Amino acid sequence: MKLISHKLIVCRDYPTVDEPFEGFKISETGILSILFRLWYSAGSWDTTTYAYKFRFRQNEFVLIGLDLFKTHRGNGNTTDYSINFLTSKMKISKGLISESKPKSVEWKTFNLKTPVTLKSIENPLAFNPEEFY
Repeated sequence: MKLISHKLIVCRDYPTVDEPFEGFKISETGILSILFRLWYSAGSWDTTTYAYKFRFRQNEFVLIGLDLFKTHRGNGNTTDYSINFLTSKMKISKGLISESKPKSVEWKTFNLKTPVTLKSIENPLAFNPEEFY
């Protein structure tokens, strides 16, 4: 099985952003992890890291997890999303860079009508976890 995607590995679209693709790995258990990071030297205060996890199932790479870490470099606010697509649960943690523990943690349950696959992701940097609730 081979898969070609011309949408998943995005290139930087502004001269002030670093190359977003960080890399990928396949674990011993067969989980494909793909990492992205958005960091701007000008034009945005936010930095965001995306960690996608896929499992090969029924001839497709199905998204089973996504960890998304957002930090506002100006005020130090952080918002971390940890989404488990197998259990349909999302953990949202908010805090500050300077604190080791989040100020608030919230759990949400969502109902995904169709599985997200590697092929179905149009732009991995535009994935919005708030669309699920």
